Amino acid sequence: MPGLDLAALEAGTRAPGLSRTKTSHWQRIGAVVAVLGALAWAGGQLDLTGRALVNGRGFAELGRFFAAAVRPRTSPEILRAAFTGTKVTLSYALLGTIASVGIGLMFGVVLCRARTEGKHTAISGACRVLLAPIRGAHEVLWALLFASVLGINPLVAVLAIALPFGAVTARVFSEILDAQPTAPYDALRAGGARRFSAFVLGIVPGALNDGTSYTFYRFECAVRSAAVLGVVGAGGLGEQLRLSFLEADYRGMWSFLWCLIALSAIVEFGSGRIRKRAVSVAQKRTFTRRTLATLTLAGMAWWTLGVDVATLWSARTRRLAGETMSQWFPADFSLDHRQILVPLARETLAISIASLFISLTLAVPLALLTTRSTDAGRIRLLASSFGRFVLLITRALPPSVWAYLAVLVLFPGPLPAAVALGIYNAGVLGRLLGEVLENLDQRPRSALRASGASPATATILGILPTASPLFAGYGLYRWEVAMRETIMVGIVAAGGLGAHLNQRLAAFDWPEVTATIAVLIGLTFLVDLTSTGFRRYLLRRS
Repeated sequence: MPGLDLAALEAGTRAPGLSRTKTSHWQRIGAVVAVLGALAWAGGQLDLTGRALVNGRGFAELGRFFAAAVRPRTSPEILRAAFTGTKVTLSYALLGTIASVGIGLMFGVVLCRARTEGKHTAISGACRVLLAPIRGAHEVLWALLFASVLGINPLVAVLAIALPFGAVTARVFSEILDAQPTAPYDALRAGGARRFSAFVLGIVPGALNDGTSYTFYRFECAVRSAAVLGVVGAGGLGEQLRLSFLEADYRGMWSFLWCLIALSAIVEFGSGRIRKRAVSVAQKRTFTRRTLATLTLAGMAWWTLGVDVATLWSARTRRLAGETMSQWFPADFSLDHRQILVPLARETLAISIASLFISLTLAVPLALLTTRSTDAGRIRLLASSFGRFVLLITRALPPSVWAYLAVLVLFPGPLPAAVALGIYNAGVLGRLLGEVLENLDQRPRSALRASGASPATATILGILPTASPLFAGYGLYRWEVAMRETIMVGIVAAGGLGAHLNQRLAAFDWPEVTATIAVLIGLTFLVDLTSTGFRRYLLRRS
């Protein structure tokens, strides 16, 4: 079986079995009108014309920040802090990924329709309902909840990564299992094997490579999440960045930023190599070797962090959990608070829409620039390498860092939040779109090149028409992610529900914190449903 495009599977841009239908002229016009209407509404909510937007005096400060990139601090104290921060960040990411895979396996098997011979069950339906809010809450929200119960504890960051990632992984694992050929399963069932035995022997072996491949893809994402959690006080490189921010020590910040960029590059390169080789090697031997290596590294990470799982069921934890529940619930949905939350919810939704437009505007040209072809010259290869480096930096720096930089040149509010989120997501989206371009059938482009068309013209006319539905699908997927990440940029840029949540946390107003979190999860769920519907619509017409 050919390997699945796992990022596309997570984004919902691959759904075997959907019937394709042609898109009419009026449907295309309707789609364009809907997009323009959404952008116009978002612009109105962000109030782009009603007040001053640009802070001209901030450009000098922004210049000092980037000038410090070539002169980071290299004192022994900084290097030790960077080394320790890197170990902690990697440990969080590794243990969080392993725990999320465990959650994903458990729920993925329950959600898999192959296990129930294509039938929906009450248990699988209940699991889908349970996983939706878990997936919708950002890692920072989970970290806040666990920190209120566990205090300063490495389990806070590990669990904050494991729960939402596990919910996403469960959905992807179930789709990987459902995508396997059913002939071996049917043969075992016909021979008298029980349903579960036939599933384990007939379905699971074929999914090992794709499951392993997706696990490494998730690990890439976990490294970025671990850095984000560090920014809110969980330790690691993100914690060092936060302390440098407070001191406005740009040279010190770049010492840690370069470590984060290098770490992201190494992890992405290694993960990419493993994912590309996953379907070309012997399954059993490769799976066993990687499992043993992962468990060894997990043991080292466990020792590095000093994890003690016994704290999860200690008397102190039970007492604090009870106190937290009594403080946080019931949520404050009083009329006065609703009058605050509703406009902020609209503003948060507008931030996510505007950030999607910004990220696509940046990502598509960069993806075209980074796509390498066999007929590329030396200058084109250099431009491609430069584009890949730009994308690496934009996605390696946490959204909160981009929000801090945006606030230097834009007055605080929803606009710098949208800009920061757009730049960060452009890095992730640009990489995904670049992989889409390289994996597409290159024959139309080659034919145009043979007829005398320039490389740019051949790419635009021969590749983009086929890639456009996939681009839109990935963009809609990142819209879901951007909605969750508005909390991070909102805290720094003073925009949307993120800023309100930060204020309520500072005031220890727990019922209002709970209500704000509930609205954020509800918005994420709404965007998830809308995005999924649009992606399925695009798939049927691609």
